[in-house]
Amino acid sequence: MDNHDFLRDLAVMRVNVARTIADAEAIMALPEEAAAAMRLLDSDERNLLKCWEAVTALAARAAPARVALEAGAYTRSLLSST
Repeated sequence: MDNHDFLRDLAVMRVNVARTIADAEAIMALPEEAAAAMRLLDSDERNLLKCWEAVTALAARAAPARVALEAGAYTRSLLSST
């Protein structure tokens, strides 16, 4: 492997680690975001647009968590079958 390939591989790894960290931060923020959406709904039922926006944002941020959970379950099933 020459230096160019090595640097390319390092750059790809860096992007993957950064994406993983961002996904983990989003996953860790989910409970607080869900609580905020519930508080908004409880405090002002007339403002459904804000509630809808909060729930939509929560659903979008939950997508990486769902993918991570599915990948983890798949990996565990592979490991347990060997």
